[in-house]
Amino acid sequence: MTPVFLKTKRHLELNLGKACLLSSTKDDKGQKMPFQIATFSNQPSLGATTCSTIGMSDTPFKQEDGSHVRHELFFCAHEQYINDEIYKILFSVGKELIQKKRSIKLGMLFEPKTQISKDFNLEIFWFFNPVYFPDRVHILETVEPAVHFAWMIPIYRTEANYIIQEGAQKFDELLLNKNPNLLDFQRDSIISY
Repeated sequence: MTPVFLKTKRHLELNLGKACLLSSTKDDKGQKMPFQIATFSNQPSLGATTCSTIGMSDTPFKQEDGSHVRHELFFCAHEQYINDEIYKILFSVGKELIQKKRSIKLGMLFEPKTQISKDFNLEIFWFFNPVYFPDRVHILETVEPAVHFAWMIPIYRTEANYIIQEGAQKFDELLLNKNPNLLDFQRDSIISY
């Protein structure tokens, strides 16, 4: 385990409590994935679960302006929605971002290669600040460059189309006005057209 991995793990445990599960896996070629997934019960609220990558931040990502940033991914949902599919897709998205050396921009859309859930129509991820958590959780600044935590929010295609047409800021404003439960995979789309 690298110093960045250990600091990231400590940051998460200080803010979210002890992980109830730390998962690792191998890719389709039998190679160990370069990161793990930590699972935290009752985060960000009672009855919810947060899964966070740990180890993606070992690889700094180059941003458009030439500076570097480190990333980890959050996935949050009511605990009944957390299953093997979710872990597989989180490993898949993390691996793809690392392979493409793709820096995450808040407001960015990401269509995974595999379906988010067979049971629900949420199809695309929208990366955003993990606003269901205190601000101190969003960035780990004790490493250089800092580690930014991005929340992978599953959204409907209608919502993604709205973001493409109107912009991420407008979608954020709409979320603030309508205040949907983003941990609920059965929620209705906030776009009705």
